[in-house]
Amino acid sequence: MAMIPARELFVMSPNVLRNLVLKSIDPKLVPLEWECVEKDPIKNLQNLLNISSPLMDRFQTAEQFFAFIASVVGFPGSHTFFGIPKTEVYCQRSAIYSSLSKREYVYKTDFYYLLQGCIQACPMRRLESELAVSLIAYFLKFKESKVKIFEMAQLVPGMYCNLQHAVAAFNKSFPTATLVKDDRFQGMSIEGAADVFSTVLGTNGEDGDDILNLLKTFDTKIPIKRKPRAYMPVLVWVMWITDTFRKFIESNSKMMTSKSDPVEKTNDSKVIVRLFHSEKHKFVFAHELLHEIKMEGFDVSEFEDELQKESTDVAISLREIFEIVPKEILKHIEFVNLDLFYISTPIPLFNGKYWACPPSGQQQVYVKEEQINKDIQEDETNEQPEIENQDENVSKPTKLDNPKRVKISKKKKKKKVAMISQTPKPTSNESEACPKCYRASLYTRKANEKLKLDKIETKALKKKVTQMEKAEEQKNQEVLEKDARIRALEKIVESQKKELAAKEEESRIKIQNLEKQLEEKDEIIETLESKQSKANDKNDSVQGFDSTTNLSTLQTIVFYVSWSNNILMNARTVLSIIITIGRIVAAIFLTILDAFIYSFNVTPAVLIVSWATMAQCGIQVVQDEWKRIGSVFGLKKTNVHVLFNLNIGLFFYNIGSSMGTT
Repeated sequence: MAMIPARELFVMSPNVLRNLVLKSIDPKLVPLEWECVEKDPIKNLQNLLNISSPLMDRFQTAEQFFAFIASVVGFPGSHTFFGIPKTEVYCQRSAIYSSLSKREYVYKTDFYYLLQGCIQACPMRRLESELAVSLIAYFLKFKESKVKIFEMAQLVPGMYCNLQHAVAAFNKSFPTATLVKDDRFQGMSIEGAADVFSTVLGTNGEDGDDILNLLKTFDTKIPIKRKPRAYMPVLVWVMWITDTFRKFIESNSKMMTSKSDPVEKTNDSKVIVRLFHSEKHKFVFAHELLHEIKMEGFDVSEFEDELQKESTDVAISLREIFEIVPKEILKHIEFVNLDLFYISTPIPLFNGKYWACPPSGQQQVYVKEEQINKDIQEDETNEQPEIENQDENVSKPTKLDNPKRVKISKKKKKKKVAMISQTPKPTSNESEACPKCYRASLYTRKANEKLKLDKIETKALKKKVTQMEKAEEQKNQEVLEKDARIRALEKIVESQKKELAAKEEESRIKIQNLEKQLEEKDEIIETLESKQSKANDKNDSVQGFDSTTNLSTLQTIVFYVSWSNNILMNARTVLSIIITIGRIVAAIFLTILDAFIYSFNVTPAVLIVSWATMAQCGIQVVQDEWKRIGSVFGLKKTNVHVLFNLNIGLFFYNIGSSMGTT
């Protein structure tokens, strides 16, 4: 698998290099015969130095010349400022600034340039790799365009390390061989391919013709009609890289995106404001300060009107900030130092414009002076043309109608704006009688008074800075105490973790011993079971015959027991029948006995009583016997009554027939 290094891909194209050279230096120094056609920008610049002796004397080497070009485009929004296409890769150099608290800050737009640096190589052939990195560059610049160009954020060391490793791992496992077999772009036009890539990049139709023009350039080298499979690896690689970058931007949205609405104020809220230095003057832009304080959720009602009345390109001094902004808010402001002496690129402003800073050593300092007497004013107006002539050699700011003015005088006093060049005025050696010397002495006294005021202001500022440093030291001390407590707690937690680990180790050893004992017992049980199964197999044949014999014997015994039981039941039934018949015979005998007694002339009344008595006894006896017989033979109760009534009827019939005979 081919792996093209990033240093061969992230290079400035010849057309862009030529435009930047013509815009960053005097075009008269560039000969017309200079050809800028090489892919390597160093070679193109070396060709220019070979035919231009002024440029050779200024830059010496092509590497220094290219470093100058890279620094020229190293400010936020430079690709828009110079009209560089969005599909052009980043070739700038970002600047790192230090705050008053010694933290490192960069412009938010520089995070996207640093994000491009996470791509160390591209796992495709050269043409496909160039197309892929151009699409990634467009994606990053599209995201960068949503960020306000003047905003800054803290640079966290090592924040890109994990992302860089993830990209490298993906490049190693990139399946180029399998993707070239995909026919997704088969029969698709170059316009359709541009729509596909626009959807992947998430531009939502805001890309214009940039992607289409890029694909058309690539189509001239690898036509999509003849080689549609060449576009598939580019699509998959770009899709994965953009998804990964998009997740990284979302996870670091506080640093890489602009706030659209104010956030809720917290104890850790930090207002990041640029603090510009020019000689002894320090100032910030009023509207930028107000906007940043608002976006962090602080209440600005006390000083909003005072800052809002200024125009967007007016700056205020550091002392005025201390006087206007409450102390509670000042504690949350992080001032980032920007020394104008070392800045030669345009500075982005709050209103979206740029302040073109003059070359080093020729900065203009704008101060406010107290009103002076009319005669001194007249004298200064007479000398003003000299100052203006001196200022003609100084490059003027671009894209701004009025230069910035720093207010550093006392409050509630009328002030006058004067523009003073850093070039000192020549002093005169004339005598005091000379009017010019007198005016010079007056001017010197006024200048000395101004210096005294500056010293007083400096002392006040130093005092406030000292107070803020003491407060910061107190906070740092509190943080150190908290850190010490945290470390003590960490030690306690570590000791507890060690104790728990020792206990876990002991329990683990016990569990292992118990498991070994269980395994040994299981082996013993298995051995015994195997021996028992062998013994059972030997005794199965013998026990089979005995069990069959015992079963037949048991069945025989059960049969005889049930048969004897039935015989006993039948004998009882027969005995009951015999007893019943005996009782009936006894009743008949008593009837005959009654007839016999009647033959001895017993009175009918006595005979009736005796018969009734015997009949009652006989009926009760017969009734009991018939019930018992019915229960033995399983007769129902109604059937027993019927038999009983028949028996009684026969009994009385016999008595009646015997009486009739008598």
